[in-house]
Amino acid sequence: MDREASNPSPLCQRRLRRILKGGALVTTRPNNADQPAEDPDVDRLVLAYLDRVEAEGPAALAQLCRDHPAHAERLREVVQRLDCHGLAGRSPTPVVPAQLDGFEIVREIGRGGMGVVYEAREVALDRRVAIKVMLAHLTNDTRTVERFRREGRTVGSLHHPGIVQVHAVGHDRGHDYLVMEFLDGSPLDATLTSATELGPEASGVWGRGHIERVVEWTARLADALHHAHRAGVIHRDVKPSNVIICNDDTPVLTDFGLARRDDMPGLTRSGAFAGTPAYMAPEQAKSGAAIDARTDVFSLGAVLYELLTLRRPFAGATSHELLDSIQTEEPIDPQRHNRRVSSDLAAVVLRALEKEPRRRYQSAAAFGADLRAFLDYRPVQARRASAAERARRWLVRQPVRAALVAVIALSVPTVTGLAGVWFANRGKVAAAEAQARRDAVDAAIDLAYILGFGSQRDAAVQELERALVLEPDSVEALAGLAMHTLRAEDVRRPSAAAGASTLALLAPREDMLAEHRVLRRIRAWALDAVGRDGEAQTELQALGEPKESLEAFWTGLNTMRTVERESGGAPAALHHLLDAEMLAVRPRPAIYIYLAHAAGSLEDESTARRVARALQALWPNSFHAHRGVGLALFEVDPPAAVAAYRRALEIREDHATRNNLGRALARMGRSEDALAEWQRVMAVDPNDAAAYALAGREYFARWSDPETAIEYLRRAVELDVDQPVAWHYLLWALAKTARLDEALTLGRQAVAALPEEVSLWISLSNVLVDRGEVDAAIAALTEAARIAPSHLRVHTQLAQLYEGLDRLDDAQRERELEVAVAGPQRDAEARYDLAVFLLADRDGTRRDAPRAERMAEQLVAQWADDPWYLELWGAAQQANGHPEVAVKTFTRARAAADAVEHANRKILSRRLAQRIEKLEAQLADQ
Repeated sequence: MDREASNPSPLCQRRLRRILKGGALVTTRPNNADQPAEDPDVDRLVLAYLDRVEAEGPAALAQLCRDHPAHAERLREVVQRLDCHGLAGRSPTPVVPAQLDGFEIVREIGRGGMGVVYEAREVALDRRVAIKVMLAHLTNDTRTVERFRREGRTVGSLHHPGIVQVHAVGHDRGHDYLVMEFLDGSPLDATLTSATELGPEASGVWGRGHIERVVEWTARLADALHHAHRAGVIHRDVKPSNVIICNDDTPVLTDFGLARRDDMPGLTRSGAFAGTPAYMAPEQAKSGAAIDARTDVFSLGAVLYELLTLRRPFAGATSHELLDSIQTEEPIDPQRHNRRVSSDLAAVVLRALEKEPRRRYQSAAAFGADLRAFLDYRPVQARRASAAERARRWLVRQPVRAALVAVIALSVPTVTGLAGVWFANRGKVAAAEAQARRDAVDAAIDLAYILGFGSQRDAAVQELERALVLEPDSVEALAGLAMHTLRAEDVRRPSAAAGASTLALLAPREDMLAEHRVLRRIRAWALDAVGRDGEAQTELQALGEPKESLEAFWTGLNTMRTVERESGGAPAALHHLLDAEMLAVRPRPAIYIYLAHAAGSLEDESTARRVARALQALWPNSFHAHRGVGLALFEVDPPAAVAAYRRALEIREDHATRNNLGRALARMGRSEDALAEWQRVMAVDPNDAAAYALAGREYFARWSDPETAIEYLRRAVELDVDQPVAWHYLLWALAKTARLDEALTLGRQAVAALPEEVSLWISLSNVLVDRGEVDAAIAALTEAARIAPSHLRVHTQLAQLYEGLDRLDDAQRERELEVAVAGPQRDAEARYDLAVFLLADRDGTRRDAPRAERMAEQLVAQWADDPWYLELWGAAQQANGHPEVAVKTFTRARAAADAVEHANRKILSRRLAQRIEKLEAQLADQ
């Protein structure tokens, strides 16, 4: 007979006393001549089942039947009989009437140790609720009834989104019940069961997304527990089956049946303990031991351990062995079960599972804070115990074994013994060290990629260099460092010096260049920067489109930094970043954050919202993620962007994010609120140039106080010349206040400070036009076109200036270039401008009226109800000798203009009416 069947634990023996009636075992059979009255083997197996069922559930019976096939049929029969009486496994279902005190019972949705939970409808309010009805066989125990009612009063006093809300406690026709909020979702233990059945790979447990999701759940549960603890309530039975994951992915803590309040007398019988063995803290199994908030921290740590590894932190064939393991054994490092668990996260879990309460987190809030530090890529407070400390604790818990080890150790030379221990464990040590290095490298790369360029470049480079020290062959770290080297000057096009430095960085790594496409692509960009464009193009043609996530990511970022939105760079960047996200082995925060930036810049609402949802779901407590949500939604949903920026600032104060919050508020028309945010930044950091630039632009937009606008904008560029927006509005404000000489001086300073910034050359050209220096303005725009040949606005303004000088061939060239570089978003506008130019009547001649008509017809085919395109088409028809057709087209255009109530359309409608009247009069005269 196996040991667990022949030696029931004290817990099992206590439970058995409830089962035995009159001294006879429940397995007793009717006496007859052929069959003994009792079967001792089945009796022992029943004891084993009772001992294991709480920890293992239905699997305990299945395993015992497999281990003892000769007794399987009889064992199932006995267990079924016990189950019917609520004595083992599943409790008997109480006979509940169809209605309790105005609540209509709909269906059973769950059950626990004290009651069955039903979905019900509260008739008076017509709302769904959950009703927990106490098990009938427990109603004769006054202590148990009081505990059930106490659960209602206890939970009813707690109000937290992470704790199930109790609406009422009642008694009707012999049934005690609790009325609770109805939670749409599923128990956490069902999620664990499903993941276990699928396996870690198929269920995604090994993925970073899963890890961050369950850490977020645990952090929220820690918040809920902290709320309960502050109210003097200790749950004492935190386990997966007592957590519901709602459909919105919010975890809610339920079943406070074993909870204890500081201001109420205890109801647990002397010598008994409360809780579920697999998730108990060591002190729960000790008679008279103190139970406090740290007890729930341990249980929650056990739940997180299981969520991360699909294994419980402690094991035992029986409850006795399980409780002994909890009190004497250290849990296996979760990294050994799941390599994606980082060192920091493992340290947090193991600290929550410390056996001595004083070594655990001293509150659920502290536990939650460390979990959020992990989610936010910040250092955690938890640290692993050293080898010496672990040994000391083991000596305290296992004095007998320690004595035996000491005797054995004294029989061999100390050095030899230590060498032997090291040799025997060298594989485990090496594996643990390698995993720790990988975790540190991943963390450094993630942070560096998020930090990106600009003011945080130095911090990003430092993280990448640290990653390369730990893992010299990390392609992610080398690619990041190479890109930071190539883009060191933070300009549109890398300089020859930056390209040479990048080539020097990559040259010694021929082995990695041969293996990784992304490094060859970066080298090609560096070759182009140093003027070896032939070699660069050959390499880029050989590579073709990016095929790997990292390659697509850096291609997207390089595109974003090379060309501006107007030139079509953002759509190309978005395409590459979407490929990077699709090809990524695990969710990378940097990919999503730059996706947010690209989608937001393009005002691509569907993509922006999808990326925002992904950031919130994958990293719900990450500062960087919420800042990315703000970037994604800034253009398409400013109120949501404001909420995202505020959430980010709750996690971490950051001036750049507060400046963005101000921008979003200004976008909503909340000018005073926006200025207040920027003033708050200036008060803390008087040298924050961006805050001055944004405030100056806002004052410029209001124009009620131009001098204040100029003052702020001037201060911004004094603090940091790398403020193109501030320069632009400063020049504009000076021009509007007729200070053209000063505007010209500052404009030349601006382009000298930022020679690659196209917008400043455009601003300078505007000042020159206001001064009447048109040729100089054309020269400034020509320089802008050299820097950014695909910049739409440059060609538009050059075309206008050439038209003003009657240089029509030059003007047409620029209009044709407008169409060539416009990209999908501005294509129709560019074709409209070209058609208008071709159709313009100059001294009785037109450049190309037939082509203008064809272009107008194409625009109408694409935008059928646009009155301006219809007007253009009608004008072209009239110019090409088809006045009757033109009248019909103008009439159609006027109907389209009148269909929408808008001032501009009213003006257009009046103009069309005049055209129609004049043309009809001409036709009548003919």
